[in-house]
Amino acid sequence: MKALDKQKALGIMFLLLLGLWMTLVPQMDFVQLIVGMLATLIVIFYSFNLFFNKKETSFATVLGIFTMLWLFVVLLKEIVVANLDIARVVLSPSLPIDPSFQSYKQPLNSPLLQTFYGNAITLTPGTLCVGLDEDEILIHTLTPRAADGVGTSSVRRLFIDLEGSGRP
Repeated sequence: MKALDKQKALGIMFLLLLGLWMTLVPQMDFVQLIVGMLATLIVIFYSFNLFFNKKETSFATVLGIFTMLWLFVVLLKEIVVANLDIARVVLSPSLPIDPSFQSYKQPLNSPLLQTFYGNAITLTPGTLCVGLDEDEILIHTLTPRAADGVGTSSVRRLFIDLEGSGRP
């Protein structure tokens, strides 16, 4: 990682953690601000390499932040739509449940984003990520419609965009 990129990442991480500290402190005064700054520096010193290494810094860009925000909105929409779909399936008299396991090619290279993507799949009702490695994802689906949605979802596309954002 270039020195300038590392400084930017340190600055962003410092501001985010200090902002979190300031929102959690019940009464803000000068002493709390100094304690927050020291605590933030300690956390950054011990955990910087856990969050920002060569492979994971790409999504800490302005485009990456907007992509993450949009991903959050789209994921919420997908969760609501999947909830309604599962409710329709469960309340249907014929109960059209056809559980199956589906294997998909892993679209991401970053282990951190692979984990987030697997968690996003699990958060969506009707799907459960049961296996995840660098080559493929194994997903349990409750209905064939849920199985079709995983491979072509907008959440998948946004994770791919997120991994590519900020890269030359």
